[in-house]
Amino acid sequence: LQGDRPDAADPAFDDWGIPTAESLVAVRAVVEGLPLIASGGIRSGIEMAKAIALGASYAGMALPLVGPAAKSSGAVKDKIRQIIQEFKIAMFSCGARNLEELKKGQHIRKLP
Repeated sequence: LQGDRPDAADPAFDDWGIPTAESLVAVRAVVEGLPLIASGGIRSGIEMAKAIALGASYAGMALPLVGPAAKSSGAVKDKIRQIIQEFKIAMFSCGARNLEELKKGQHIRKLP
């Protein structure tokens, strides 16, 4: 149905919900030691790295893989390789030598 497309949503919902980054910081501040999974709105390896740096234990995504999945398993593998490369470049760019350093969050500026 034409009106059921996500791009046809009412603009009144543009600011609906809490942004993933804001949610991560707020939840991590009150819940330490439990795994925290970021998945809402994650679209790239860069966004995955940001989520980890903000306190997520894990980051997941689905939408960026839907298009490639409709083409072939090879297209999915290529997309995953791209995401991994983006993640590695983000880590390198902020000076995190490994995942544990990225998880410490010292490589990003957090706004109050």
